[in-house]
Amino acid sequence: MKLTVRRTEFCCGKVLVVELQRIVYFALIMLIVSIGLMNLATGLQDAQVTAVLVENALENAAVEAEAERLNLKHKIKEALPTLLETFEDLDEDGSGYISRDEIEGVPVTVLPPKLLENVSIDSMVDLFELLDVDGGGQLTQHEFVEGLLNLVLMDVPISTIQSLRLLRSIKFISSQLSEVRFASEILPLLIWAPY
Repeated sequence: MKLTVRRTEFCCGKVLVVELQRIVYFALIMLIVSIGLMNLATGLQDAQVTAVLVENALENAAVEAEAERLNLKHKIKEALPTLLETFEDLDEDGSGYISRDEIEGVPVTVLPPKLLENVSIDSMVDLFELLDVDGGGQLTQHEFVEGLLNLVLMDVPISTIQSLRLLRSIKFISSQLSEVRFASEILPLLIWAPY
């Protein structure tokens, strides 16, 4: 009978060890799952904090953009009468246009001093060349005022404006060359075509 008791004790010890292993196994799983859930909750809180920060940054950027737009609008309102008066002074014949001849002898100092701070031009002819984007040889009041506002207020580098002007010239010359090529192809056909 003693053998059976020992067997039972040994069996119970083995069962106890197996049960203890299961308990430790499930306890570790519960621990890992709970830590994962806590990290997930913390991650959601971090995401909410990040979303709030991004939202605030976007709102601040929108407010700054609106303030810059209002500041630019104020500068334009302030500069517009001076530019219109300058145009009237430069338009000697009162035609509503400034020609190259009218602007050729005028010193650069005729322009508002605030304009000269931001734009580096050597002569009024250089300014005329910059502003005459259509190449017509005359500046309308609109071209004059808009060009100077773009130079001063929009912080457009003169090199960019010159590049755009060169591109327009290239486009114009290219279209003229296309017309000449077309005419050179058609002209022989018209001359030798039977009537």
